[in-house]
Amino acid sequence: MKRSVSVLLCALLLAGMFCAPCSALVTQTEPPLTADDAALLWKYVPGTSYRDAPSVPVCYGDKVYVMHHRTLDCLNAVTGEVERSGSMTAAPSYAIVPVLCTDEAVYCPLGDGTVQAFDRAALTSRWIYRDPLGGQALTNVVTDGTRVFTGFWNEEEEDASFVCLDAATGDCLWRVTRKGGYYFAPCTIAGDKLLLGGDNGTGGDGDGLLLCLDKATGETLDSLPFSGDNRSAIVAYGGAYYFTTKAGMLCKVRLQDDSLTLDASVTLPGASTSAPVAHDGKLYLGVQQGRAGAVLTLDADTLRTLQTVPTAGYPQAEMLLVDCAQPRLILTCNTPPGALYTVDTAAGTACVLYTPEKDSQNYCISPVSVMPDGTLLYKNDSGAVFAVGKKTNEPALTLVSAPAKTAYTVGETLDTAGLTLRYSDAFGRERTVTEGFVCEPQTLSAAGTQTVSVTYGDLSVTFDVTVKKLTFFQRLSLAFRTFWKRFVSLFTGGNR
Repeated sequence: MKRSVSVLLCALLLAGMFCAPCSALVTQTEPPLTADDAALLWKYVPGTSYRDAPSVPVCYGDKVYVMHHRTLDCLNAVTGEVERSGSMTAAPSYAIVPVLCTDEAVYCPLGDGTVQAFDRAALTSRWIYRDPLGGQALTNVVTDGTRVFTGFWNEEEEDASFVCLDAATGDCLWRVTRKGGYYFAPCTIAGDKLLLGGDNGTGGDGDGLLLCLDKATGETLDSLPFSGDNRSAIVAYGGAYYFTTKAGMLCKVRLQDDSLTLDASVTLPGASTSAPVAHDGKLYLGVQQGRAGAVLTLDADTLRTLQTVPTAGYPQAEMLLVDCAQPRLILTCNTPPGALYTVDTAAGTACVLYTPEKDSQNYCISPVSVMPDGTLLYKNDSGAVFAVGKKTNEPALTLVSAPAKTAYTVGETLDTAGLTLRYSDAFGRERTVTEGFVCEPQTLSAAGTQTVSVTYGDLSVTFDVTVKKLTFFQRLSLAFRTFWKRFVSLFTGGNR
């Protein structure tokens, strides 16, 4: 499929020109859409659990940027190899939000109320900001080109700051405090204004406030109450702004001059922290339903629910919509195994797109982003980042050379020294394999030509060996050794 304006928009979003990299995306770049088409291009594992997991990955150009522990890594987008690293002054807060990349800089939201800016080319530190109220960095960094905006979170009923920083120096230009703080609640830039939600400060479903702020001064121009905590991005579409709340509300708001008005709201089947994906007159968002979840399709004008598709778990993060003949959503659910899922909006069905290997399965609160070539990026709580691409080849395994030893006597153990295989993966990449395979049988017990099976991953090849019968003296020697072992065991109780 050819790319269009929406792909350019995605690139600008990822660049941080308009809003945070995790904002809901619509793309016409074609990623894998079925499990048969999807394969792991690479996996990067700098952590072991949600406590030290890497941050949500961000692709910028031909690089992928990831925070973990106190390190900022720049990965090769094709291979996943670390090309360079920078040292951060603090670790990210559970790493559930990404860095923000621009042409010149990488902005890292860190724990203890910290933002650190790096030179993108060298990954050397440019400046560090520390907020006097501290707090976890659980809100995406947003930029308008000259300023960066982000918020922090302490506890549900504690004060925390939202700050505007000079992008070049890190100087604080203004800050506002709010009881409850900012959790999964990036601001949205609306011309010379900001729209900002956040937690309500009650620890429950009490009213919160949507703020309209002067972007230059932080002055509150207007406010609008809503029910619950706003933990989703505020999405602009068709002249209106949409957001969800943990109290299970979807709100549609309009901004006229300096005034906010509630155009419509609707009660959802459950809590939602998933920013609405807006496309072709419809909204798509994830909701919690008991221990599972669902993806809803709603009319963007009336907020009427058009479709409900049950999902394996709660889709808490932003989803990716693939704009094709039959639009598909690609998403994660906060439940093991931490897989990728697709929702066919025409058929109203959800399917697994990619399942991590067992050692990389866990819960998952990660948005899904797409690289220019269609490769999907996400992470889960196992400590791994995944790049899932579209297969170009069927994996293949070939025998390069059999083991050096191919002649045996009955009863001998297989010797694999010299065994060499060539593995070609789903993307046509080849590598030589000399270990990590399993051979059967290990003991060669039948005389004659015997076929040995070699398994590597899900693929197998074979080679033949020649097995000779035991001579009379070899059989006699074997019988004596067997008798002697039993004799010693009988009279020593198994102990020499």
